[in-house]
Amino acid sequence: MDIQLLMAWRPILEGMLGHADLEERALAENEWFTATMVQTAIGAMLPWFEGDALAELRGRYPATTTERRIGLILAGNLPLVGLHDVLMVLLSGHRAVVKPSHKDRVLLQHLVAHSPAALQARITLVDALAPQAIDYLIATGSNTSAQQIAAYYKGIPLLTRQNRYSVAVLRSSMPAAAWTGLAQDILLYHGMGCRSVSSILVPQGYDLAPLADAIDALDPLGFAACWADVLRYERATQQVLGRSEPICAHIVVARSTALRPGKIGILHVVDYASEDDIPQLLAAIAPDLQCIVGQGYLPFGQAQFPAVDDFADGVDTLEVLMHL
Repeated sequence: MDIQLLMAWRPILEGMLGHADLEERALAENEWFTATMVQTAIGAMLPWFEGDALAELRGRYPATTTERRIGLILAGNLPLVGLHDVLMVLLSGHRAVVKPSHKDRVLLQHLVAHSPAALQARITLVDALAPQAIDYLIATGSNTSAQQIAAYYKGIPLLTRQNRYSVAVLRSSMPAAAWTGLAQDILLYHGMGCRSVSSILVPQGYDLAPLADAIDALDPLGFAACWADVLRYERATQQVLGRSEPICAHIVVARSTALRPGKIGILHVVDYASEDDIPQLLAAIAPDLQCIVGQGYLPFGQAQFPAVDDFADGVDTLEVLMHL
């Protein structure tokens, strides 16, 4: 695949920022999307197409010897969340047969429709992905859907991405900017992405008021109307359970004895007695862990801005594709 051909996506993506009609149609398709989410998601992808990023990434692997038809079943929880997989398929020299989520078709359809003809020829968008139409499959979904997909596409080599979540490690002191960044890591996409921080590790007796303040300061326009319904339900549940934590405008804070998978509307807080406890607590969830933010890990505020070589689930998608 000609790298310069893929670089044509950058100006198209830039043109999608602030595109009122496109944005309106994307929001109509998914009740959880907001204008802030769409703009942030697209903006986070632009660095993938800067300088020699794609050429340098491609240069790490041997050339593809046989062209394959790679089926892609995309998720719809974040705007254009499956674009990285599409990009990796094309960068590896294969053809992409893509089934977008019914909750996120508009943005990808626009990008493909405005791509150069030579690029369009290597992408097929479908409403249903027939097993006989592909040689390999990459599918994103829940743990349950992964089992169903494996059964339906039995006999076809596949890579399935399942439920994962991210955590933050807090230490004794944090500057104000770190609190703001952490609030974004938690709630930029309603906490619905695998890179969204759903649990935090804190020293025993830690004051969470600064975090509550940072969350309360988030722009209300970044939340969908249905988010209020989620919060009402989760707050009522916490009251029934007799739990009391700092009240945030945009999320429910709940104490836990262990790091837990993400649950929409809930931020789990886990105490640790000493620094020595941290590796053990993280190791216990290693198979389900997407990323970690905090001092010594990913900087606060960067969870939702992965680099082009930051592969989901710790699986180097490009390496897999290059060796088919």
